[in-house]
Amino acid sequence: MIYFILKRIISNGFYEKEEISRKLVFYFQANRITREEFDELTALMD
Repeated sequence: MIYFILKRIISNGFYEKEEISRKLVFYFQANRITREEFDELTALMD
């Protein structure tokens, strides 16, 4: 579920890169998103 929320936020551009990067790392380390989801969301920010 958090993956879809993060994807929508990033796709719509409603974020600051540093802040969302920290959140992605946090959710990845907490096993809330997978490596594939982390990589996809990170790629969307570029």
